[in-house]
Amino acid sequence: MTRRNKFITSILGIASSAALIFGYASGPDPRYTAAPGDDPKACSTSGCHTGTDLNAGGGNVVVNFPNGLSYTPGVQQTLTLVITDSVAKVYGFQMTARLDSNLSNGQAGDFTAGTGQFVLCENSTFKTSKGCPANAPVQFIEHNSPFKTNTITVTWTPPATDVGGVHIYVAANAANGDGNNTGDHIYAANYALTAKAAGPPKPVISGISPASAIIGSSSLPITITGSGFVSGSVVNFNTTSLTTVFGSATSLTATIPANLLTSVGTAMVTVSNPDGSVSSAVSFAILSDLAISSVSPTSVAAGSPGVQLTVSGKGFVSSSKVNFGTTACPTTFGSSTNVNANVAAALRIKHEETRSISLKLRGHAVACAARVRNGHVHRSDRGIVGSLKAANRL
Repeated sequence: MTRRNKFITSILGIASSAALIFGYASGPDPRYTAAPGDDPKACSTSGCHTGTDLNAGGGNVVVNFPNGLSYTPGVQQTLTLVITDSVAKVYGFQMTARLDSNLSNGQAGDFTAGTGQFVLCENSTFKTSKGCPANAPVQFIEHNSPFKTNTITVTWTPPATDVGGVHIYVAANAANGDGNNTGDHIYAANYALTAKAAGPPKPVISGISPASAIIGSSSLPITITGSGFVSGSVVNFNTTSLTTVFGSATSLTATIPANLLTSVGTAMVTVSNPDGSVSSAVSFAILSDLAISSVSPTSVAAGSPGVQLTVSGKGFVSSSKVNFGTTACPTTFGSSTNVNANVAAALRIKHEETRSISLKLRGHAVACAARVRNGHVHRSDRGIVGSLKAANRL
């Protein structure tokens, strides 16, 4: 029985044959993978499993790697063990990962125990959330009860940086399930992994110049500043790829065609690199060209009945609406520079005051380009049909 299993048995206070069966059914002590510094016979040795030499049972153990024999620093991957044996009924394993620079004592990355597994440190303690102690850094992931399937998955996170070559060592037990440590077959294998070359950094946009355009503008050159740009980077305007000129790793230029500047709103700009990486999106505003230059009349007598206003400016469309204060008035479209609005009698001014006039385009209040005030003094029974709003938002 192993040191660890003796400890478990003493805690449970069990001295029966059932305790022995449990001891052999759980994984072995550390260093039974046949890696350098481990028992070269893995667990096909006295005190573990005996009767058949290592790799002499007619089967094998294979580890399948999701990305081939390579690792990306810090990127977790799932390894799949497949144990093949013609007579096995249950299965177990022990695995370790070592640095090529120190195959005996150099821990490579970190194992995460899955269902039916635990991770031991080389001093026979269980790995904690802080990992293994500095004086016993090597980890061993293994079964804590027999698997009934010959396919077992193991979660391994490679070192956070490129540490050069890494070796994965595994020993597997194809057991007959009789509860004894004889008649079982032990197989071992090892694999050499290399780090994937680091790709170019992901593109990042820090600014766009200009960051807006007036609706109906002609084709517009823009400059994208940021980082991670490479030859072949492409600026995207929503889903449209723009003709892009590479300036440097921090600068790109592109041209927005006129047909993409025909609607008021916000477009999302991104940069994509040839390796498939894409930056976060930055907004580009398409603004209305709507502006008011004058209103006629600019004043009426207090208590007057309804009045027709003529609003002059630019950017008017058939759906433009004139607001008297906060009330939308019936509006007649004349041209892109002229609309008329009827201010109802119910809205007539009853005493001296100022009212604002604004224009709405497609449901959005749009900034006015001018401020108009009545230029003469009124008696208390007369009022002003007020100033134009100069700061309405899109």
